[in-house]
Amino acid sequence: PLSPRAAVHGFEARIDDTVLVGIVKEKAEAQREYDEAVAQGKVALLLSAATDVSKNTFRVAVGNIPAGASVRIMVRYVVELELAEQGSVARLVIPTSVVPPFSLAPPPFDAESNPEASAEASSYIMMIQLVVEGGDQAVLVSSPSHQALLTTSSSSGVHAGEAVLQPAVLLQDVLLDIEFGSAATPSVVCETWPSSQGRPDGVPEYALLLRPSP
Repeated sequence: PLSPRAAVHGFEARIDDTVLVGIVKEKAEAQREYDEAVAQGKVALLLSAATDVSKNTFRVAVGNIPAGASVRIMVRYVVELELAEQGSVARLVIPTSVVPPFSLAPPPFDAESNPEASAEASSYIMMIQLVVEGGDQAVLVSSPSHQALLTTSSSSGVHAGEAVLQPAVLLQDVLLDIEFGSAATPSVVCETWPSSQGRPDGVPEYALLLRPSP
């Protein structure tokens, strides 16, 4: 699941030492090419919108992955951050459940009647690496939804942070609040992606963010 504010713009899979880069195609054509590749015994992956499940949910289909292979799947997307605390905090929402979607509270769950599911849910942790380009402003990152171990570092206006969230994180959505030290100062941030991570035709991508005074 993704935020309703998100738009996917990249799909990549690393299978051991092999990297496969996705190409955007019409849904029926992409499904046909995926089925043909699987039938021929080729390794293939397909990212598609799971509209039969819910809106803003995506499904990854994999075919002919070698036994014991290490697989890393990367989905790139852009998202408009929500503003909280009267505009002084930018909030990143990472959905973890499909139904109910984007919930701040965990769904009803009876651990005593389903101990196996409870043990499985509590065995998950999530690690988030966050990079914020905030110029010379101080940056504070916190999580109002989860207990998290946050570590941060700063160099040349780029703030890097890492959050290790506690077990059972998948039972509710993850909220990360990003607060800048001088929230009242208007600013413009230009974010770039190099051609190696941008469009298949090699053209780099740019995004401009205007942050007015609250």
